[in-house]
Amino acid sequence: MFNQADSWMNSASKSAGAPRSATNAENSPCRSAVARDPSARGQGEAIADFAQLLGTDRPSVLASAALPDDAPIERIVGAADAPLQVPLGVADISGEPVVVDLTWSNLTITGPPRSGRTTALATCARVLADTHEVWAIGGPSSGLDLGIVHDGAVGRPDDLAPVLDRLGNLFVLGAGSRPRVLLVDDLDRLDDPALNVHWDRLVEFDDFRLVATLENRSMTGYTASSVLNLARRSRRLLVLRPDDAGEFLQMTGIKPPIRPGVAMPPGRGVLVADREPTVMQVARAAAGAGRPG
Repeated sequence: MFNQADSWMNSASKSAGAPRSATNAENSPCRSAVARDPSARGQGEAIADFAQLLGTDRPSVLASAALPDDAPIERIVGAADAPLQVPLGVADISGEPVVVDLTWSNLTITGPPRSGRTTALATCARVLADTHEVWAIGGPSSGLDLGIVHDGAVGRPDDLAPVLDRLGNLFVLGAGSRPRVLLVDDLDRLDDPALNVHWDRLVEFDDFRLVATLENRSMTGYTASSVLNLARRSRRLLVLRPDDAGEFLQMTGIKPPIRPGVAMPPGRGVLVADREPTVMQVARAAAGAGRPG
């Protein structure tokens, strides 16, 4: 490494006009001079002169900050620049917006009770509503806000079946003017014979995109549900409030990259996209807020 540094400094100082005697190969190993004057002042002035030749642009300042317990949705609005890109929250350390790409995959959001799964689903609805055709369904206890989606329902399977039937009919007709995304709250609780025929129909469409929440325990075990199997195979998986490294490894195939001392409040977890993990905090809108502007 020192030899490489010597070589680079020799080349750089020559271009900056340093005397040849200061850059010859006879310098002892691990040392390199950029000016005839061997003093610290002389070397510093030569380096400063060379720095001026590089221009006025300066590298970005490295900085990091702790994840906020409550990230406002306004912080991520505008982070996506293409269809099926879903700004979802902010990343640990960098604080940059986390954008989930649904172009070739679905998104599954899993976690224990009270981990923020429905909140994450609501964030998806709000950031997609203006540019996508968002559909949403959930069980009777779902807290989904249907006022910001294109179509949807919450309730028993008989209440949800007509929504899935309408969505399936649209896919038969072909692509619409905006990408269609179906949000499903507590998918594992909707494994019902009254819905299976609709699920089987929807999963056959290549452009069907699903964002679904379910509990950790539903990520494994036998199921005949085509849509639950689809959710389990998602290449985008957000695991909220992971508290068991073994369980996380079983679900994702990788170890949880959580720094010691990082708390796990609701909405915080690890997004695994194509086996690349990112610790993040889900953004959320204030209660009663509509679409982000």
